Amino acid sequence: MHASYFSYTLSRPYPYVWFTPVVLVGGLIATALITFLSVATQGYETISVATSNPNTTSENRNPFSDWPSFLTTNTKSICATTTIPIGTEFYTNNTALKYTVTNIWRGENPKEPDALLRSLTYLNNPFQSCAVNGITIEFEGINRSASQTALQQWGAKLRASLSCEVDRSGGTTTVNMTTTYDVNGIDNYVGTAFPGRNATAKASLWWGESLLAWYSIALTNDMHVANEKFFRGENDTDVPPIYKGHISFTKRKTVVPSVQDIKTLDFFQVSCFFVPFSNNSVSPMFITAAVRRLKTHT
Repeated sequence: MHASYFSYTLSRPYPYVWFTPVVLVGGLIATALITFLSVATQGYETISVATSNPNTTSENRNPFSDWPSFLTTNTKSICATTTIPIGTEFYTNNTALKYTVTNIWRGENPKEPDALLRSLTYLNNPFQSCAVNGITIEFEGINRSASQTALQQWGAKLRASLSCEVDRSGGTTTVNMTTTYDVNGIDNYVGTAFPGRNATAKASLWWGESLLAWYSIALTNDMHVANEKFFRGENDTDVPPIYKGHISFTKRKTVVPSVQDIKTLDFFQVSCFFVPFSNNSVSPMFITAAVRRLKTHT
């Protein structure tokens, strides 16, 4: 006799009348418990958020903060260090000048450091004991765009080098940086003003940049007037007109200066170098007379 390929097994209900409600209620409780544990341990998406106050972020608590760490690793807010390699450009919280990291080292003597580092691990460590090591001003009279020349006959690009100390677990680390300012730079179209300047909210930045801009304009105007005298032969020396130059201000002391040190005229060691025109060719020349004149602006 032919037998069907399909079959079914016999079944019978459980003899206990309480089994059905126990299974239903127990299943609901188990589902709720598993869901709760899943949300508490894995139900968060970890994202990176930049903050200027890591202490507040580290203390940010949620209902699962007191649970064992092996269960709530993905739910706790933690602050991780960031790495600042050499060549990084950044603004401080004052949002004034943009700085570029040029060197990172440890030790007491910058000429003979104990260790040279490729990067700085940073976690809201304040930059302290900052000191300006030197300032240079590059003058340019010809190789400038027409829009720049329309505003100023001469251009002056200021560049400062400075060093700051950062306290780390491995000891004090020194960071060397540079910053530049050009009131009439080629990249003015993208904005070279202090990004945080505001005449009311941050008046110190507004006045600081205003004074820096006024000084730069006055300095380039004096440069243009002096060069016109060279061109007309109204000077006592036989010096032809110049078209570019370089002035360097080097700090004489290696320690952090006092207010009285900064006020003295010999705080910086000044040197300059200018390139004059020549009938035959361009011949560089030192013009030391400009040093005495520029000291009056410091």
